[in-house]
Amino acid sequence: MKNSTIKSILNHKKSIFIIFLFLIVTINSIPLIQSQEPIDEEIITIFGRVVYVDLEGGFYGILSNLDEQYDPINLPIEYQQNGIPVYVVARIRDDLGSIHMWGIIIEILQINESILVEDSREIGDLNDDGNINIIDALLLAHNYVEPLQSVDIRFGDVNLDGNVDIVDALLIAQKYVGLITELPSHFIPLIKGNWSLRHFDWQGNLVDEEYVTIERIGNEVTIFSDTYNELLGTGKIIKNNLDPPYNDKSEYLIQGIDFRGLAIDKIFIDDNSHMETELPLAESFNPSVFSRIVTILGEYQLIPNPSTTDPPLPGMVYGLISDKDYILTSGGYWVWSDEEPRWPGYIPNLGETVEITGYTSIKTDINSASYYELEVLKIKSVSSTLTLTIMDNDTLQEVDLGTYVRISLEENPSTGYRWQYTIQEGTMEIVTDDYIPPEDPIPGAGGIRVITLKMISVGDFSFLMNYIRDWEEEPISQFIIDFSVKIP
Repeated sequence: MKNSTIKSILNHKKSIFIIFLFLIVTINSIPLIQSQEPIDEEIITIFGRVVYVDLEGGFYGILSNLDEQYDPINLPIEYQQNGIPVYVVARIRDDLGSIHMWGIIIEILQINESILVEDSREIGDLNDDGNINIIDALLLAHNYVEPLQSVDIRFGDVNLDGNVDIVDALLIAQKYVGLITELPSHFIPLIKGNWSLRHFDWQGNLVDEEYVTIERIGNEVTIFSDTYNELLGTGKIIKNNLDPPYNDKSEYLIQGIDFRGLAIDKIFIDDNSHMETELPLAESFNPSVFSRIVTILGEYQLIPNPSTTDPPLPGMVYGLISDKDYILTSGGYWVWSDEEPRWPGYIPNLGETVEITGYTSIKTDINSASYYELEVLKIKSVSSTLTLTIMDNDTLQEVDLGTYVRISLEENPSTGYRWQYTIQEGTMEIVTDDYIPPEDPIPGAGGIRVITLKMISVGDFSFLMNYIRDWEEEPISQFIIDFSVKIP
């Protein structure tokens, strides 16, 4: 009878939540006597690079992106190479001395080479098992009292307030028992990838442009300048709860970035394709602007002018018809149908299939309807295009050399499932690989994975895609196409 009652309680999720609250109180009131380390030892995270220091016979240290110097006592030999970018979790060792007399002495607990990775792990999944549940909540509660080496705090800030604390643990517990449907971090902007960063003078003239790569792991964001081979800064994505006038600039921002060491602490995220710095850079009097660089395949056409004036101006503007309609711009200005467009490269014919690389932005007209702009950086003709969907699965497609193949498949990253693939080198190349989220951000709603291939070799080839979670071995669905490529 007793065992049956206990089982009944544990099967009730709200009871589990009450038990969890009791455990939190217990954890915060009773010392963790099993711990082998003092609670007051400081655990830090470092993003920087390994440097060779030519002092005292020479040694390897770690220089953070904030120019803080660290002298590790246990740097693995495979990381003893000058210039390697690294992410480090370490314990400060004030109890030790060093003949190097350079930097803060640390003991490395975790070290990884910092590379651009696909951030498929959700914030809140502390043990990286693909689920966010009561175990993750307990890990956060334990980590709140004493830092755990097994907990990556970059995945702990589920309410995006800039702190990892007991509130995050409670939110995970509430989601687990169904008191809330989604964690605030579920709607974090998709900012990983390649961007253009443009700087302007006080008159709004472009004075410099550089290309940057943005990496996001958890809520930690790193920005690296590919143009100048320079780390620009590391910060955290948080909800914008600032005081006026900053509170209405964006819903999310990157904080603590210390951009290029210029005391620029905030970058406002307008949407997945546009961001602005808090303050001007260098001697500029205008915010610097981040614009996502995309490559889109579609039909070159004239589309209606959006209603941006009252009364609306009639007319047609040059656009690209693809997954959505984009208004094409040059130098930030629309090109009308009675103007002669001057795109970089060449001028396509109306109705022609083209591939355009440029900056995208989302605007709103006077009727509060969204429209999309694409500023052209490069435009080129596409000889022929083949569009495939799930209905074409397991078919043979006979195509000409140089054909572009556009594959559109439903995908829902919130479930952990993604379309994954490999290609045989020399047979085809990936032109684009984009996830298009749903127009309405309904919790748990899925979008579309759009992949564009280009046939670059003659012969018979196969292309296989698996719909699978990273931590699972077997896919729940597959998409396979056999290609027979010939010379036209």
